Amino acid sequence: MEYKRQVRLSEIAELITKGTTPTTLGYDFQDTGVNFLKIECFNEDGAFLPDKVAHISTECHEKLKRSQLTAGDILFSIAGAIGRVAVVTDAMLPANTNQALAIIRIKKKNVFLPYIKLILSSPIVKKQFEQRKQGVAQLNISLKDVSELLIPLPKLEEQERITELFIKISEIIGTFVT
Repeated sequence: MEYKRQVRLSEIAELITKGTTPTTLGYDFQDTGVNFLKIECFNEDGAFLPDKVAHISTECHEKLKRSQLTAGDILFSIAGAIGRVAVVTDAMLPANTNQALAIIRIKKKNVFLPYIKLILSSPIVKKQFEQRKQGVAQLNISLKDVSELLIPLPKLEEQERITELFIKISEIIGTFVT
């Protein structure tokens, strides 16, 4: 196994950005409409919690064009519960998000998305953002910090193998949890 190759997250991402709270632009949340995803919409493992979703109008969604989500986007919490990771699915769309979640859109060439999610949730990355977090009332890290995260990037086949192995191990461990 070759783990020496490390890249900055920005080298494999086509986009790293964040959203805005609609109320700062004069929009209110609604009972229905476009999904507005916040960190509360995901548990610690990145599982989607649909009952926690807020909603915004289509007009607001258009104004927040920079943070419109697409399937496969990785959401990485950069405020409060720093380091929580989730992947946007088709079932969540259309959707938008706020400034507490970084949106990471990975270039598809030679990168296995589940591997990147796994690495972003790992101690390799947690150690890096622990060193960079700032704040007193609410801890946060910047988009620049996210862009500079160093991740091991073996060949695509190895990324797939590592992810498959991790899933198998997690399933085995899950059989012991009741």
